[in-house]
Amino acid sequence: CHLVRGPAAALGFALAASCAWAHTPTTPAQAGTPAPAENDQLASAAMAAFDAGNFQESYDKLDQLLAKDEIKNAKDPKILQALEAVFYVRAASLYNLSRYEEAIKAFAAYLATFRQGSRRDDAIYSMASSYIALKKFDEAVVELTKLEQVPEFREEALLFKAGIYYDKKDFKSALQPLLLLTEKGLTTPSA
Repeated sequence: CHLVRGPAAALGFALAASCAWAHTPTTPAQAGTPAPAENDQLASAAMAAFDAGNFQESYDKLDQLLAKDEIKNAKDPKILQALEAVFYVRAASLYNLSRYEEAIKAFAAYLATFRQGSRRDDAIYSMASSYIALKKFDEAVVELTKLEQVPEFREEALLFKAGIYYDKKDFKSALQPLLLLTEKGLTTPSA
């Protein structure tokens, strides 16, 4: 199961078309730094690689972009807004490569940098999924609990929690998320 379904463009980020750094003027003092258009090309190539399922290539290009001084030191809100997609897709690439420990750290960096980011809940869900893949169930439960009040993730989070507790033979704890599901009812056609 891949973290991201559909193309990177479906993430709601218009990164390739609207990278703020593509239009940031360079000063003579920045003459030694790469042209902003190069950053835009690198980001566009990374997103295209992600869309094509080339997650390692996407990760490498986004990592290269984030290593640049003009990106690391960015203060312009437009650049920072464009970087939200970079942080998220970089983490998603790691997840899709099954590099779960690194993905957890990358999603945590995304959440720390973009506390109210547009993919906040997706990042939390992906961290929980990573913990489950690593069989770190206590950590997964912590992340899943954060999603119980998010309608889009509520049912899945509760079902995962019930499954974790059931596998641990903690049947009383497994029952609680199931009761919460039945209180408000299931809304997904598959459930």
